[in-house]
Amino acid sequence: MTNRNSLLALLGALCMLSQLQAGQKTAAVCHTGTLLDVQEQTDLIPTVQIVQVHRNKNNKDWTTVAPPSARKETTYTVKVLLDGVIYTARSGGDFWAYKPSSLVVNSPVEACIEDRKLAITRPDGKKYRPSIVRREQQPATPPPSAD
Repeated sequence: MTNRNSLLALLGALCMLSQLQAGQKTAAVCHTGTLLDVQEQTDLIPTVQIVQVHRNKNNKDWTTVAPPSARKETTYTVKVLLDGVIYTARSGGDFWAYKPSSLVVNSPVEACIEDRKLAITRPDGKKYRPSIVRREQQPATPPPSAD
């Protein structure tokens, strides 16, 4: 019975510890990296067309204004090299959002890894925080050939 009680107490403690850690964010890891690439992709997304015909009290027909058949949706993808790892991150673009296409490729940038976000310090000092979608090791460079 003692082993069972000890095991249950241990499991309970582990559950409480994992719940405490889930509520805490990990500390951001910040370094100077290299901006490898910035891409902007604009897609046309179909929208639902709604046309309604109405008849008023004078038996006159009228229709409501229909929205456009498609809307533009822009997605930005950035790649940053930090400590031998290439981080690919994406963000949506809207009227109010920051457009990272003004960043200069192959230039040094201050960047932090904050959970699932890549926080890049913009030229104006504010942070641009796209979501990380991929992490990959920097490919090893082959040694120079002795010809």
